[in-house]
Amino acid sequence: MRYFMTTIISKLQFGFSLDLGGMGRTLLFEGEPDHLVPAASEALIESNLFRVAGRMLGHTFLHDGPHVTGLSPAVIHVLFNGDPEMAPVVTEDCPDLHIRSIIELLEHEDLTPEQKDTVSDLSMSWDLPAVTKTNRRWLHNKLLLHAVVGRTMRQIKQLRKGLKDVMMLLEKITWPVEDSDDEDFDLDTTCRITGFLRMFIENSFIRYPGPAADILGWLGDASS
Repeated sequence: MRYFMTTIISKLQFGFSLDLGGMGRTLLFEGEPDHLVPAASEALIESNLFRVAGRMLGHTFLHDGPHVTGLSPAVIHVLFNGDPEMAPVVTEDCPDLHIRSIIELLEHEDLTPEQKDTVSDLSMSWDLPAVTKTNRRWLHNKLLLHAVVGRTMRQIKQLRKGLKDVMMLLEKITWPVEDSDDEDFDLDTTCRITGFLRMFIENSFIRYPGPAADILGWLGDASS
């Protein structure tokens, strides 16, 4: 099981051997270490791969397996329902070096006419106003926020859905409780049986997803 979970995380971290959109190796996350963000790829979004990635992450959490490392704190903030406008973005979170260089121009006190045009072209393409002397700092923050969070919101939502898929699986199970109709066992024994049952179902879902789904369907019918 540990090997299986390690393989899953390795694929998420370093990419799949899939050639989507002519990219060769398919990376789900891009950028610098500790500032990784979901890849801005329409092919990945349309294939729903980020939702699959969310499910994979969910199962590694359940089994206390290894985790994806190096994600941007801003992405983690939004992934777990933090306000996108309050995401702690920094310049290093922007994986596109060309866009980053344009945003960094706004850190200068004075811009040449050419630099102003370059910044304004980018900001207006993202439905933001052109740069002025009074909005330079505000525009810097807005451009950086959009480059890091705005362009990855669909990917983050898919990751969140995948995590929720795994949580919903467990929520559908009716676990034995102390006041169950079966009075043959004391509380200690009931808790032990419950623990074994939970472990069995969680492990079975990973190893045998088809039969495990049938078991869940049977449990749902029995509890209704």
